[in-house]
Amino acid sequence: MVDDPIIREILASIPPLEMEKTKNRMIIAARIDDYMMQAGLSKMELSRRLNKRPSEVTRWLSGTHNFTTDTLTEIAFELKVTIADLHRSKEELVKKRVETTFQIIENSPVKNPITPWYNPETMPSFSMAKEPTVQYGKQKKLFA
Repeated sequence: MVDDPIIREILASIPPLEMEKTKNRMIIAARIDDYMMQAGLSKMELSRRLNKRPSEVTRWLSGTHNFTTDTLTEIAFELKVTIADLHRSKEELVKKRVETTFQIIENSPVKNPITPWYNPETMPSFSMAKEPTVQYGKQKKLFA
C-alpha cells in the first residue's frame, strides 16, 4: 500500500474508528461534488440556494466536515438525491442506476423501446390481400 515507513507508522497510529469516520466524510464530500457537477452547480450557486456561505460549501467538499443530518437533508434535497445516495460509493451508484433502468424497462407499458409509439393492440391492421379501391366523387365524412 504505502512504501514510506514514516507514513505507515502514522497510519498505524490512527484508531480504526477515526479511519472509518474520515473515510465516510471523504465519500460524502466526493458524492456532493459529483452531484453538483451532474446538476451543473458551482459552489457559489449551491451556497446561494442553501443560504450558506461559500466557505461552508468549500469546507463540506474538503472531506473534513462533520455533517449533521439536517445539513445532509438540505444538501440532498437541493441536489434531488437521497441522503443514502450521498454515502454510496461510485460502484454502488452505477449498480443502482443499472438496476433502476432495468426496473423502468421491465415495468414500462411500452414493450418496444425502439418504436415506443407502436402497439399492435391499438394500431390498425392493414392487409394487402386485395387491391385498395379508389373512390371518386363525394365522400362520406369519417371524422368531424
